[in-house]
Amino acid sequence: MRFGAGLVLAIILLCAAPAQAERADLYGPVPDEATALHVVPGPVWSFVGSAASASATPFDADLIEPIARARFCLIWTPGPASNRVRLVSWWTGMAEIARVQSDGSLTPRAQCWYITEALEALRQSLAARGGMTFLAYQVAGEWAGPMTLYAVWVDWR
Repeated sequence: MRFGAGLVLAIILLCAAPAQAERADLYGPVPDEATALHVVPGPVWSFVGSAASASATPFDADLIEPIARARFCLIWTPGPASNRVRLVSWWTGMAEIARVQSDGSLTPRAQCWYITEALEALRQSLAARGGMTFLAYQVAGEWAGPMTLYAVWVDWR
């Protein structure tokens, strides 16, 4: 199923972060293109694409003020109920920040989940040791059917 750039842009604007917020785009959309990433996830958590770097962005605690509000957002068609997406902190190890389970829907939707406490705890931990990490997303499922990702991001202020 292919959606026009106008629909994708409209959904993104509806889910846009408030003014003064920071945003880390983990996937999508390419300007002037209706892009979508079709994935049939297996049972093991994995990065999408041929490299983890395609699903990750730096998160440097030294450059970030205390976090008052943070969200993990997806524009996606979830697909079978076994499909799931998670947000992780990834540097020398992997730590899960949030996990989202499909509700079995086969229609596109824009959804955001508040992750304020988890992201602020990560920021404080990194600031205490003077470090940075990467925020990344992974997908998993049971090979039951595809999910489609249109955009994946984290925003905070």
